[in-house]
Amino acid sequence: MHTIEMDGKEMKMAKRPTIADPERPLGHPADQKLGPEERRRLSGAALRTFLSIADLWGLDEQARCRVIGILRPRIYERCCARARAHLPLMLDAGTLKRISEVLQIHADLTVLFADQREALGWLSRPHDASPFEGRSPKELLTQGDFEALMTVRRFLAAACTGIYMPPQADGSEMPPYEDGEIRFEAGGR
Repeated sequence: MHTIEMDGKEMKMAKRPTIADPERPLGHPADQKLGPEERRRLSGAALRTFLSIADLWGLDEQARCRVIGILRPRIYERCCARARAHLPLMLDAGTLKRISEVLQIHADLTVLFADQREALGWLSRPHDASPFEGRSPKELLTQGDFEALMTVRRFLAAACTGIYMPPQADGSEMPPYEDGEIRFEAGGR
């Protein structure tokens, strides 16, 4: 038991409290450990979805293994076969977390690019932005380490939220909108 004081009252806790990641709100799903039942429930669908995205992105088998952190090809092949056949499968929490980040990267790309070819081009083209340093985002995320995957994820999240937007194709900066250029219209279509 661990004792803490809160609002002048002493409270007993079964576990010592952990420090939350300051970049995530408390109660974020990643802060909660996935139990075996939850992992079993999510694993097949998560892996099938990852495989579809990996096909779209043109990732080879080795790159796929590195992205999701399964470094033994035979284990990867068995997991894929079970997922495709809709057989019971339980991936570890780290693999599910990596797949979750890939899903979010894919979702962010669909937000930023109206055309799928543009999104795939952005993913495959080398970029000079500081996190990429002349490499393509695809090259970075297929490196195999979780932090590289998260670098691509954070970059796209920043672009989606307007914190960062890459320069336009012609190299010019996008000027901010003036108040008169912003219009809100009510009504349906």
